[in-house]
Amino acid sequence: MIYKNAEKLAEAYGKIASKIYDERNDAAFQEFRKKASDLVSQFADRDEQGNIKLDDKGQVLITEQIAEFREADKKLAEENKQMLEARQAKINESMQYLEIPGEYSLLTIELKDFPNDAAPGIVGIFAEV
Repeated sequence: MIYKNAEKLAEAYGKIASKIYDERNDAAFQEFRKKASDLVSQFADRDEQGNIKLDDKGQVLITEQIAEFREADKKLAEENKQMLEARQAKINESMQYLEIPGEYSLLTIELKDFPNDAAPGIVGIFAEV
């Protein structure tokens, strides 16, 4: 019975996952993220040894070349505007899909059908409350 329930849940999860935008599978967005990360590294403040400086929260500091960074970042966003808008549309579609209610019926056993010596954890897995 637990295998049947697992199969039902896996099927439902697979259907949901196939309809949800996943940026890890979006090569264009991954390329954009790499370029954005490269910009941060390029314009980051550095210490005497050339290491990137971080703030108290572990975020990269960009103060010395902030104007240049903002200009380069804006240019990168403008160059990728269409891709970023399409990505946002996919995210919005995913959110709308996730708001659609769904019902899933799982197999259960009535509590009276369990043996008296069944472990409470096992009963909790299968029992219909």
